[in-house]
Amino acid sequence: KTACPDNRGSMLENRPRLLLLAMPSWDLDAPNAALPVVRALAETAGWSADGFDFNLMLYKQASEADRPHWYNGNFCRLEQTFEIMRNRESYLLETLRSIFTAQAYDLVGFSVNYSTRYAAIFTAELIRNAGLTTAPIMFGGPDCFPMEYGLKYLQGEHFHPDVIYMGEAERDLPPFLREYSSS
Repeated sequence: KTACPDNRGSMLENRPRLLLLAMPSWDLDAPNAALPVVRALAETAGWSADGFDFNLMLYKQASEADRPHWYNGNFCRLEQTFEIMRNRESYLLETLRSIFTAQAYDLVGFSVNYSTRYAAIFTAELIRNAGLTTAPIMFGGPDCFPMEYGLKYLQGEHFHPDVIYMGEAERDLPPFLREYSSS
């Protein structure tokens, strides 16, 4: 897949597409910076990238009783996170379905850290079980390094992503994506 200039000098969208998903829980006063950074890095590698901040989207859907979970780290607890996510599953599924209906993607990426781990697992399983895409699912971020939770992803303890990106995105993601799209 290559980008081809048309006769007006613009680039036609014939590049591989990356979907980036940020999941709860981030403090709403300090949004997840990975979305714009990874999006820009993907574009330097010749990919188109779309990003969705489900942290904010799901917060807006949350009940008053659930909203404090965005501020006190409760998304780090497996059962509590899955319960909150299950309570919003129809909204999440409807939103994901509209995203995948509007655009086909070559790779679906999650930025995963300690506080987003279980929401990412829940959402990746939902995407896979609902058959929303055939694109590989990639987990990347601090939680994917072997000394964090990365080995558990490899062993498939909860969810086994198709790709586990263990590098530093700022340094290694563009060459990884160029190689990935050529294979």
